[in-house]
Amino acid sequence: MKKIALFAALAVMAMGAVSCSSSGSENKTAEQAAEPTEEVTPVAVAEEAELIVSVTDDNMFRPDTKVEAPVVLDFNATWCVPCKKLTPAFDKAADRFAGKVKFYTVDIDKNPLTKEAFGVESIPMVVVLTPGGAPQTFVGLDPFVGGTDIKELTSDQTTDLIYGNLASIIQKTL
Repeated sequence: MKKIALFAALAVMAMGAVSCSSSGSENKTAEQAAEPTEEVTPVAVAEEAELIVSVTDDNMFRPDTKVEAPVVLDFNATWCVPCKKLTPAFDKAADRFAGKVKFYTVDIDKNPLTKEAFGVESIPMVVVLTPGGAPQTFVGLDPFVGGTDIKELTSDQTTDLIYGNLASIIQKTL
């Protein structure tokens, strides 16, 4: 049985999966987690110098959170292969747009209330919040690879492709 599970995991990795499904039991219902939070302002949990701040359920964003500057949230998990492919591009974007856009990362396994509030069902999931605008949601790697078969690309080529499309999305918010 262990051999079958290992083979299945390796097959998914070899196929270059473009998203991972998330599941699990949470302490609150989706309705409770998504209650309006107009007065809630996420608190930075890291020093100003950090380009990417980790969001926790204690300082969570909600889809209706009012923001003063564009915010990019990366919903991910340590076990998610496509998330690992997105991370270097996300880091690169945080470096390029430092001071103009705020970047946050959300580990869905450690933050089920934030995951629930945004209705995360597959990861990676990138959400862009803008002042006065509706949240934009991008699920999986497909929005960032544009149909390209990333199995044929090197790691650096994959990062550059994802980064280029992510940067284009972010640039439109400025």
